[in-house]
Amino acid sequence: MPIIKSIPAIKIINGVQIRTSELAIVSEPQYTTNGEYSIVIRGIDNCILKLNSLTTDRVKIKAMTNVLIIPDINSIDEEWDEILYRSESNGTALKEALWYCDSLIVQEPEELRSSILASLEQVAKSHG
Repeated sequence: MPIIKSIPAIKIINGVQIRTSELAIVSEPQYTTNGEYSIVIRGIDNCILKLNSLTTDRVKIKAMTNVLIIPDINSIDEEWDEILYRSESNGTALKEALWYCDSLIVQEPEELRSSILASLEQVAKSHG
């Protein structure tokens, strides 16, 4: 399946001008970032997403499949060498998100995000 890219964009990463796109929709088993603002991964069972440190300083990833996120060199940050995420259900994802608390940002699906916020508000109310 093809990689679909949207509106062209120009970004400056580490002082270098990068021609990229705002969004990439990926349906390939392997993909390397190229400065996109967002990446949607779908239509495949598994994907390895390599973060290109020369062209990408941050990216939002929405995955509708199992994704292994790896850096091109060293680590993703001071703590993580790679990230693999999959969840059997929103309930399981809710428990995992609450476990990681302030180390994790859940953007979608909205119902999971709402459940996390409601749970945290309940904890604050009970212990606040």
